[in-house]
Amino acid sequence: MPVPFSRRRPRAFAALAAAVLAGTALGGLALVVPAASAVPGDPTSISLSGPGSDFGAVKTGTTVTRTLTLLNDGTGAIMVDPAPLSALAAPFTLVSTTLDSMDFIEAGTSRTFTVKYTAPAVGTDSMQIVTLTAKNIDGVSPSSTLPIKFAGRSLATDRSFFVVTGPDGAAKADFGTTPMGTAVDRALTITVQGIDDLSFSIADISIADGSGAPLTSVAVGASDFGVGTKYKPGQSASFTLRFTPAATGPVTGTVTVAGRQMNGDPEAPNVVVQVPITAFVEAAVDPEPTPTPTPTDAPTPGPTTTPATPTPGSTTPTTGGSGGSGTGSQSSGTASSGSTTGVASRATSSLAQTGAEATIPAVIVAAGFLAAGLLALQIVRRRRRA
Repeated sequence: MPVPFSRRRPRAFAALAAAVLAGTALGGLALVVPAASAVPGDPTSISLSGPGSDFGAVKTGTTVTRTLTLLNDGTGAIMVDPAPLSALAAPFTLVSTTLDSMDFIEAGTSRTFTVKYTAPAVGTDSMQIVTLTAKNIDGVSPSSTLPIKFAGRSLATDRSFFVVTGPDGAAKADFGTTPMGTAVDRALTITVQGIDDLSFSIADISIADGSGAPLTSVAVGASDFGVGTKYKPGQSASFTLRFTPAATGPVTGTVTVAGRQMNGDPEAPNVVVQVPITAFVEAAVDPEPTPTPTPTDAPTPGPTTTPATPTPGSTTPTTGGSGGSGTGSQSSGTASSGSTTGVASRATSSLAQTGAEATIPAVIVAAGFLAAGLLALQIVRRRRRA
């Protein structure tokens, strides 16, 4: 803790008085020694330690804050005015400091100050130089100066940066709608940006569900990562995720990819990028069976209708007698019988043509009735003639 100025003032006056007495002893000549570059062990010397005043490459719009330490590594007590730090202008700003222009900084002790840098427009290089001056309180030892160069460069991305994209160019691993029991692969591409080289390994890829537990349905497959391969800005690498559904419904998770910085700093932290995993699992659909043809019964053939065969007319019995008249009657009877037979034949044919079913016995019976009728008619005619 710095000693209050009121307690240090007597010592300052004593040192000043000693300087005056020394000057008088030398003939009244005051010793005026120009400031010189000091080194540790000199009466007046200061040095800077900490992360450095060069903020390097920073993504535009990002603010980086650094705290630096000012050490009195000389042999005498000194005072340092912090006013030059307060004069810093954008994009640099003095945030705070423990320096006080009236404070005595003993040898081997230190003070701190904090400065922030807000990266301006992309591609802007910024630099400001601030000079701090340490004055020895003995009034005799030369002062020591310490120029501090604040610098920064604005980038479109972080210094060490990469992106992970899926096949559609989106920053996610989307497996879409997947049937239960079907495994699906998705290739993801890593593209290095920024200004630092990066390396990748499957061992640096992890997959988790929404609660942070391992998502066992998704596994890392093959990759084209080379062992110790440095990927420069603009170069790409790829790896594959395999999704094997374990249950129906939505699936969400996160794949985390870590890139190792290859900028020569062994303590540089990994650059980590996370992308979401999405999928929807639907129940497997059984294929529809091929319908079995229904056998068709062969039609039973119906009864075959046989057209009735015309029956030739019956022969009319001949009645014995003499004379031409009997012969003529015989001839006439025969003609009539033939005529009657023709009628029966046409009737039978007509029945067959109209599809009526007639059996042979029925035809014979009908023919018998006709023959009997004709015979009776001839008998009647003969009696009349007689």
